[in-house]
Amino acid sequence: MILHTVESGDTVFKIARKYAVSPMKIIENNGLRDPDRLSVGEELLILTPTKTYTVRGGDTLTKIAARFGVKKSELYKNNPQLGGTDTLYAGQLLAIHYDTPTGGMAAVNGYVYPGCDADRFRTALPYLTYVTFSGLKTDGEHIYPLADFTNLRRTAKEMGKSVLLRVTGIGEDEAFAKEPTRRAALIDTIATFAKEKGYDGITLAAYRMAKETPEEYDAFLLEAKKCLLGCDLLLFTEADANENISGNDLSDGVILMYEKCTLDPPPSFEDGERAVFTSYAEGFESSKAFLDISAFGYDGDDPVDSDEISKIAYKCKAEIKTDPDTLLSSFSYRRFGGGRREDRIVRFESLAAIRKKLSLVSELCYNGVSVDVGRVPTAVLMLLHTTFSGVDYVFGYVGAGESEET
Repeated sequence: MILHTVESGDTVFKIARKYAVSPMKIIENNGLRDPDRLSVGEELLILTPTKTYTVRGGDTLTKIAARFGVKKSELYKNNPQLGGTDTLYAGQLLAIHYDTPTGGMAAVNGYVYPGCDADRFRTALPYLTYVTFSGLKTDGEHIYPLADFTNLRRTAKEMGKSVLLRVTGIGEDEAFAKEPTRRAALIDTIATFAKEKGYDGITLAAYRMAKETPEEYDAFLLEAKKCLLGCDLLLFTEADANENISGNDLSDGVILMYEKCTLDPPPSFEDGERAVFTSYAEGFESSKAFLDISAFGYDGDDPVDSDEISKIAYKCKAEIKTDPDTLLSSFSYRRFGGGRREDRIVRFESLAAIRKKLSLVSELCYNGVSVDVGRVPTAVLMLLHTTFSGVDYVFGYVGAGESEET
């Protein structure tokens, strides 16, 4: 695994010759929509398969998997260009094997938000262990579905993934935290909804309650744990890694959010990610926790996803620079509008930062990582796949490798 920083004059074919890899593999593993549009300073993930196969007429993915003694799910992960489908064409180069990951086993949680593109969902699905659908909001008494995830949820279940229901809005009403009766009624309503829809668990997002009324938050989680245990449902929670974290021991899983790009000034990697996640691991059960891979960079104070960042950098012919201490990448450009010129700075997490953060998963015995399915770059999925052995948590069962029959 190599991270290549694009230099002036670089092309995909020139980079491919340098590392003796297929240009198509660079394009596919980095999700390059236009390989001719590279920006100076841009990072590319270079992976060299240990075995490849060129598709012939009459081949199917099932036949190829059987021929090489691998699962179809492994071929999906080795070849993100398949998009989680069995569509092949003669002459297509498939990666059959990569070197055995050295990072040990790790689980991956994937968030799916309303409007998530179905193709991106199917592409990311083979890399996931859990799929968390952000599908419910509450005002403390009633629940409001945010989207119909029936088809995506069915697809995830068919591939052996555990599906969770994310619930937001909890504790926004200050009175809610101090009313046990309302808390108990709400969690019962949520659990009933989740069970009827076929979810395997619930992810509770209650940042304000956790921060402002930690004792009541702990009481709520205890009530939730008892209720969900009786319904045979998992309990996940979300936590801001920069805040005091309550209720961790009551959860089956904790997603640790850490938006470094929003911190001003951002700390170095050692004083930031390493210090924060080491502190958590020393005080709580890190084996339950997932490190979130931020889905956004920031254009000034405005969140912007990786696809848009690439477009801006190329259009403005900006040079991307990565700070060696913070491992954040950035570039500046000028935006014109309304007769005014505005100087802007875009800041985002580099692949080098993500790779180093992944090393903390093994070093500090974390369960795994969490990503935004609709926005995660292909290079990050491949970085995860070639760093860790996958773990499948089919509800009620824990095991390494894949769960579905092929």
